[in-house]
Amino acid sequence: MGRRENPLDASAGPVAELALELRRLRHEAGSPPYSEMARHCAYSAATLSRAAAGKQLPTLAVLLAYVEVCGGRAVVWEERWRRVSEALTARHGDHEPPYKGLARFEYADRDLYFGRERLADDLLTLVREQRRSAQQEKAAQQSAEDQVEQSQTHDH
Repeated sequence: MGRRENPLDASAGPVAELALELRRLRHEAGSPPYSEMARHCAYSAATLSRAAAGKQLPTLAVLLAYVEVCGGRAVVWEERWRRVSEALTARHGDHEPPYKGLARFEYADRDLYFGRERLADDLLTLVREQRRSAQQEKAAQQSAEDQVEQSQTHDH
């Protein structure tokens, strides 16, 4: 038998409410373990468990696989998922997130990358100090080598 799921508060928002509904559906299906559910669909037990965790909206594909395994009606659940998705969009706006995936940031993306000026300045200061310290160490080493060389030439 697997671990007990963490309690959810439906008043926490539409994602938590949907997760509670998914848990009810699973309970009505006889509470199959997520590992058993995973054998009947293309998703892992961890992915199915996260779908009912209430922390983030699962993808529609994951939700529909969960529902199918538990014997739910896909049309009904797809509509529920769309309502939650729309509620989240209304709450957070319809702007694109700054994460670009594997694409690199270009100069035109500079407005998306902000808030780390102090950290960048601290890093630049540290690099400059290290470079200065390394240069001083190299100069001191060169000076010591020159002194050894001079003393050897004076001895001969």
